[in-house]
Amino acid sequence: AAVQAPEEQADTGELAKLGKTVSEEATPPSGGESQRLGYFVVHTPSGDYIFYDVHFDFDKYAIRAEDRDALDNYAKWFKENPGYTVLIEGHCDDRGTEEYNLALGERRASAVQKYLNDMGVGAARIKTVSYGEAYPLDPSQTEEAYAKNRRGHFVVSLGK
Repeated sequence: AAVQAPEEQADTGELAKLGKTVSEEATPPSGGESQRLGYFVVHTPSGDYIFYDVHFDFDKYAIRAEDRDALDNYAKWFKENPGYTVLIEGHCDDRGTEEYNLALGERRASAVQKYLNDMGVGAARIKTVSYGEAYPLDPSQTEEAYAKNRRGHFVVSLGK
């Protein structure tokens, strides 16, 4: 039986998790340059697999239609590779307060997590963290840079 894609959820604009801060253990892994390239490469015995960042519209956390195919492929990969887990990082541009962006980043990471869960990836294999505006992919103050920074980034690892 085919798995149905989850319904798109509307953004409410209300962020309930204000006041969170990035904890020490939530600093990005220092293992590779992919942190600043917009993708993450997983090296497996059967070859490399690339997880590209998914992006979000300004002040939104709904999964965009253009990212659904990639997320469907990622879900398929996780189902075919059950030994791997993922940390989904939620990122924002630097417009808005730090607290607001941390909450929005959490909503973005959670939206990606829910999508993968709905496509059959077990919840125990997915963790989320929000970095808000703390780690921009592009620090420029342009619309193009802002669009790059509004993202969900994947950090995939073997085991728990």
